[in-house]
Amino acid sequence: MNKIHILFLLLLCLQLQIFGQFNRNAIQSSIDKFAEDKDLSGSSMSICLMNASTGAIIASYDKQRKLIPASTQKLITCATALKYLGENYIFSTPFQFIGRIIQDSIFSGDLIIQGVGDPSFGSGNFKEANTVSFIADTIYSILKNECITEIHGKIIVRSDFINDIPENPEWLFYDIGNYYGAGIYGFNVLDNSAYLTIEKGSNSEYAEITEVYPSELRSQFSNKIKVQSNSNDNDELFVIGSSNCSNLKLCGVVSSSVPFKTQIKSAIPDPGSTYELMLKNQLERRGIKVVSQKNNRKSNYKYEWFRNYSPPLSEMIRYALKTSNNLYCESFIHILGQQWFGSTERDKAIQTLMNIWNEKLDSDQQIKLVDGSGLSRKNRISAESMCKLLNSIQSIDGAPVILNLISDSSTEGSLASQFSGSNTLKGELLLKSGSMEGIRAYAGYLRYPNAPLLSFCLFINFHECNSKLLTSKIAKVFINIDNSFKPRG
Repeated sequence: MNKIHILFLLLLCLQLQIFGQFNRNAIQSSIDKFAEDKDLSGSSMSICLMNASTGAIIASYDKQRKLIPASTQKLITCATALKYLGENYIFSTPFQFIGRIIQDSIFSGDLIIQGVGDPSFGSGNFKEANTVSFIADTIYSILKNECITEIHGKIIVRSDFINDIPENPEWLFYDIGNYYGAGIYGFNVLDNSAYLTIEKGSNSEYAEITEVYPSELRSQFSNKIKVQSNSNDNDELFVIGSSNCSNLKLCGVVSSSVPFKTQIKSAIPDPGSTYELMLKNQLERRGIKVVSQKNNRKSNYKYEWFRNYSPPLSEMIRYALKTSNNLYCESFIHILGQQWFGSTERDKAIQTLMNIWNEKLDSDQQIKLVDGSGLSRKNRISAESMCKLLNSIQSIDGAPVILNLISDSSTEGSLASQFSGSNTLKGELLLKSGSMEGIRAYAGYLRYPNAPLLSFCLFINFHECNSKLLTSKIAKVFINIDNSFKPRG
């Protein structure tokens, strides 16, 4: 045995010795106490804490029970995208001018924008992404340099890159009109999210929509938000509709006893048509006249004067995990399908993704996925299976990347307020959270100094506990693990 092998074994033994000094019994006791809490009676739980290197289970509770993972499922989709697309993958959306220049200043033809499934197009949430205003400025500058002041033709957005129904059929109708249920199209814009400002206004029965962005969508919303004297101040406001609806309805109740002004985020039902009108209006405000007319393209020329590039995949994943944006993860599913078998078909891509990860699990612990984001309540994963997948994820080529893309839950997200004033957990909780009505989930990694990386998963389904109270109870589990997971002096 050479010196390198001996040194490796010595380091491994030292790590195992340190690891063995952690108080497993205290960790298990903390998890059991949480699981038996009377405030959580009637709920279903699955909890697992595992050594990410060896797969050894440190503590658990009903670890093989398959439950709804909610948005923690995004870790699987994002890791798959990193592995097969690479952290530097970018979307490239071409703008093609098909026609010819006549009378020196008139372009007779169409501006065709070919969607490629980019979820970040026009988003204002990235330093690297061009906003819709910047894109309009760029197109204007290109046309001005060509001495073009008029377009006689149409602005056409093609969304045929993805042919599936935009919203996953396994999603609830209640969700899909809202921003988090926005469908994924071959062309997307502004994260497929519209912003509506709602005020009580002068009408005593209904609130008023006072502002819509983008303004081109104003006619597509109808307001059914009622003003009532017996309403609670925090009644939920929501949007009903889908990509098949010509009109989306704003629903809910607000109190007449308090001043009221708020903003609602809605799904954009037809991003392609919306952007056609947006870009037309933006160009006309900049001095380019767009005269809509049909063109005969038989003798036309094609000019590709502009391409819009997305941020790198790693930054889109960081954003998707931090904000729990469903649109991005659903887009990754379609792009993976294109990469694997030349088709963006949703079902085939999801099945392939499942097969890849189920090969790493025992036959009785196979995961069931029906979407890429975790919005469906039909997804099923056990805590043990999630931990095993997390172990596999941290061993792939992109592992260091994804570990750096998961938010530190001690300083960000729903748990952060529970740790305020304490730095003992800072940098240790790399977790993705998930929540739905009656569901809470956390999955990711616990990273302690001088110890192996740990994978962790906690699923709670069908609980009736107050949200803030549940958050405090979960935070105590992490605090107890932190206190127990220290080497003896």
